[in-house]
Amino acid sequence: MASEKIKILVVDDEPDVVDTLKNSLSVRGYEILNAYSGEQALAILETEKVDLVLLDIIMHGISGIAVAKVIKERYPHVKIIVITAHPEAGERMLRDTLLEGLIIKPCVLESLYDKLLELQAN
Repeated sequence: MASEKIKILVVDDEPDVVDTLKNSLSVRGYEILNAYSGEQALAILETEKVDLVLLDIIMHGISGIAVAKVIKERYPHVKIIVITAHPEAGERMLRDTLLEGLIIKPCVLESLYDKLLELQAN
C-alpha cells in the first residue's frame, strides 16, 4: 500500500462494529468508507479506489466469502482482512488465498493496527 492516506472500506452488518472501527481507524489517520452489506460494499468499490477492505463473513444478503471472491476477481490490488466471530470460515479463506489477514471477534484493536502496519510495510 502506498505511503499516502490509506483508504479502507469497513464492511459489517453490525452498525456498532462499523462505527467502532471507523472511529478508531480515522483517529489513526486512515480514510474510512463504510458499508453495512456485501451488496453495498461492491457498489462502493465500483466508484471508489480502496486500498483495503475489512470484511465480516456472516452478513445478511451476500456473504463475506462471496464478496471476497468478487473483490479478488475485479479488484486484485485490493487487500482484504476478515474480522469475524467464525474463525473456521476465515481459516478456509486464508488457505484459498482470498485474504491478507484474519482477525477474530471480539477484535483487539491493537492486533488490527499491527496487521495494517505490516501490510503497509509490504
